[in-house]
Amino acid sequence: MVAVQFMGPDGKELAIDARELFGVKQGAEVVVTGVASFNPKLALPIIQLKGEGIFIRKTP
Repeated sequence: MVAVQFMGPDGKELAIDARELFGVKQGAEVVVTGVASFNPKLALPIIQLKGEGIFIRKTP
């Protein structure tokens, strides 16, 4: 599982759901670029990604 955060110019997390911001629909394939980190001490194995870019794949 991956948790993606997009930051604003002030370095703070954007206060809007990225699905709304970028118009991502359920089931869409996306490619996100950014910097990932992993904390093995968390209860769930989650990769945390600070998103820097997003590409939404078009479906035929």
